[in-house]
Amino acid sequence: MNIEYSHKEAFVFKKIAAAAAEIGVPAYIIGGFVRDKILGRPTKDADIVCVGDGIALAHAVAKRFQPEPTVAFFKH
Repeated sequence: MNIEYSHKEAFVFKKIAAAAAEIGVPAYIIGGFVRDKILGRPTKDADIVCVGDGIALAHAVAKRFQPEPTVAFFKH
């Protein structure tokens, strides 16, 4: 199945994919974003899951943006 997405979404997804490859974790776009794209609905966010350390992935992705955003997460 081919799911179409915007150039801005592709820009972000490429950064996520590169960061995931860099730290060696598979990462996937899941949830409502995928459902809404399939149904042709507008999307406003995307959920990413990785098999590994999600916080490390978030930091690796953040380093690929300028200015680098703050990564916020819950301790537990």
